[in-house]
Amino acid sequence: MAGVRLYRYGHGLVWCKNVNQISVLHLRIISASHQLNVLMNGQRLAFNPEPVYLRVMLDRTLSFKAHLQKTSAKLKNRNNLLSKLAGTTRGTQASTLHTAAMSLCYSVAEYCCHVRSRSSHVGLVDSQLNNAMHLVSGCVWPTQTPWLPVLAIIAPLALRRRDKLLCNIEAHPNWPLYSKLLVELNETKIKYEVKKDKKQCASSKDTQNLAWSLTCALIIKKNRRFALTRLKSRESA
Repeated sequence: MAGVRLYRYGHGLVWCKNVNQISVLHLRIISASHQLNVLMNGQRLAFNPEPVYLRVMLDRTLSFKAHLQKTSAKLKNRNNLLSKLAGTTRGTQASTLHTAAMSLCYSVAEYCCHVRSRSSHVGLVDSQLNNAMHLVSGCVWPTQTPWLPVLAIIAPLALRRRDKLLCNIEAHPNWPLYSKLLVELNETKIKYEVKKDKKQCASSKDTQNLAWSLTCALIIKKNRRFALTRLKSRESA
């Protein structure tokens, strides 16, 4: 701690008891409740079991349960504002509600969403966003959840989180995931092109079969007419 004290004095930093905290995340369940005893200037630093880094609350299991609960409560308050706007007789156009939902609710829910996208508690946030889509679309509450993105003209939540993750990976070419993602995207593109070519070939084959069947029908019809005219000529003779 002597080095920390010298660094603080050298850079003119003021020590604050309420702000300076210490935390440790144990992997062993037995040591989960263990707290560190660290003193600075003769005072014990406060222990925080759920530290906050870049506005994201971390926990021991990295389930982000506390962070998602806090985000869900924040979205609930913003949905209340959106419902008051939707209940008025002025300024309740669909574009106004859509813009308000994107700026108030989705901006909060999508902050660092790629970090907690695989959490089992992500449904806490998704339920609040579904309520926001209910208010934007104006549909009744028994409406099925898969139809909400279509009625509100907003991309599905899982797709939006995936796009955020892909954009973050593409912005960092030095990450190990970048090369793997590039290979997967190329393979997906090749598979899509192959399927597209197969569909075009199938459509061309169907067109050829249809043309062939029409040609055969015309030939049969022409031969039938020729046979009828020949039979009539024989009867007249």
